[in-house]
Amino acid sequence: MLSRKLIESEIWNKPPLYIKIWVYLLAKAQHSQYKGLSKGQLRTSIPEIMEDCSWHVGFRKVTPTKDQVYQVLAWLRNPTGKNSRNPYESNDESNTKATMITTTKATHGLIINIVNYCLYQDPKNYESNDEGNNETAMNPTREQRAPNNINKNVKNDKNLFIMSQSQEQFINTLKTIPNYNVDLEKDIAMYERLEKRYPELDIIKAIEGWAVYKLDKPLTEKSNPRSQINTAFGNYVKWGKYLKEQKEKKDKPKPRNRFHNYEQPALQMSNEELKAILNKHKDA
Repeated sequence: MLSRKLIESEIWNKPPLYIKIWVYLLAKAQHSQYKGLSKGQLRTSIPEIMEDCSWHVGFRKVTPTKDQVYQVLAWLRNPTGKNSRNPYESNDESNTKATMITTTKATHGLIINIVNYCLYQDPKNYESNDEGNNETAMNPTREQRAPNNINKNVKNDKNLFIMSQSQEQFINTLKTIPNYNVDLEKDIAMYERLEKRYPELDIIKAIEGWAVYKLDKPLTEKSNPRSQINTAFGNYVKWGKYLKEQKEKKDKPKPRNRFHNYEQPALQMSNEELKAILNKHKDA
């Protein structure tokens, strides 16, 4: 989630790379506890941040330097500028009030913890259009907003979550499945689990295939769709279905060798020579 307060904060006055890396960390952080990572944590590395936060100028790819990423992470660890520039070092407890992230050195990288992650992801902190609005002023806003909720099966507001293009496509596919109650927080976390558990699988093609399958065998009230999706994806890997490297088979001409490429010169003979050859074969 992003708040209007972002444009009033100190990071807004920093170079664009600061906000890009900050939003990147918010988007990559875990929505729930998973594989030793708590909510609001992510496992990454400096080279990974450099690659994922690159951009294009025309056809030229621009990748931030290691030094630039160090500088951004150091500032996020302590915007007051009193902390160490090394992002692998732990934060000083005396600076925790100003800290936006804490970092811990890990194998092949580091673990980043978003301080106050729950505060950033709490919809209650985004309901008011004006910080000065009291509870009475906020109630009409909620009432006016309610009729705009078109899809009643969606528990959370899509605008309150930062999603990648693939995650949004994944959620949109889930919305097409009859009797599937979309919960953005749970389903985005499920997408991330599936992506890590089945790296060889094309997640979008797989969920689209499962959605088609559910047209014939629709979900019931007792169904556990997220468990079914995980089981189906495991089977897809076993069957070699919806794999990333899998491409549609196309009829291709057989490879031509050097003899196929050799063109025979056209034979030139007179009518008399042709008749003589034919008569020779008749006599034989």
